[in-house]
Amino acid sequence: LSPCVPWQSQTSGQYQRRVHGIYEKLTNSLAPSIWEMEDVKKGLLCQLFGATTKTFKSSCGGKFRGNTNVLLLRRPGTSKSQLLQYVHKTLA
Repeated sequence: LSPCVPWQSQTSGQYQRRVHGIYEKLTNSLAPSIWEMEDVKKGLLCQLFGATTKTFKSSCGGKFRGNTNVLLLRRPGTSKSQLLQYVHKTLA
């Protein structure tokens, strides 16, 4: 499957396999030194890419991305802080 083929010309199965592959690659590339937290990484990716844009109609008329607020609850010593620091450094 060529990356230059538009998604409209692909069958549903081809598109779903391709999107799933990209999702898995992004999950594996987010903080690769932290293991066994794929569910948390997928949640953080949804927060990063799924945020809505705020458009202000005031004098500045700028567009801003909304704040991302995350609460991670897990056992102590499971790399929660390191994962959030990685995401913060990536966005900064």
